[in-house]
Amino acid sequence: MIVIIGLMSSAVVMTMAGDPPKARSFAAQMNQDLNQAAQQSLLSGEPFALGLSRENYAIMRYEEAGWRADLSRPWGENIDPALSTGGEPKSLTDKLLPHVMFEPTGISQIFELTLRGEDGIYILSSQGSGRVEMRPGS
Repeated sequence: MIVIIGLMSSAVVMTMAGDPPKARSFAAQMNQDLNQAAQQSLLSGEPFALGLSRENYAIMRYEEAGWRADLSRPWGENIDPALSTGGEPKSLTDKLLPHVMFEPTGISQIFELTLRGEDGIYILSSQGSGRVEMRPGS
């Protein structure tokens, strides 16, 4: 009986999915954050933006005093981001700045954000529809 329980336990452990790669899970979380920002902009009638710096990214909302970060996350472990908007590469600075706008009309800027990690490359992009998609890079 103990042998059967041991074999069953081994089979369960061997078939369990491992943790997703760190870069992939980070990119998936960021993709979700961006799509939520686009939806929130559409529902609230307020512009939102993707803010980026060398240290972190943020979902920003425009208020009378300027842009304010609603949500901020540091770059994941060993994640190297690279942004281009309209096909032009953009440099990230130490200061958190809004780089990609999500308009209340449901459109967004065209952008591509490449996230390089030890376990892969993932690209978040929008063609201007407000929807952000994630795909593996090469």
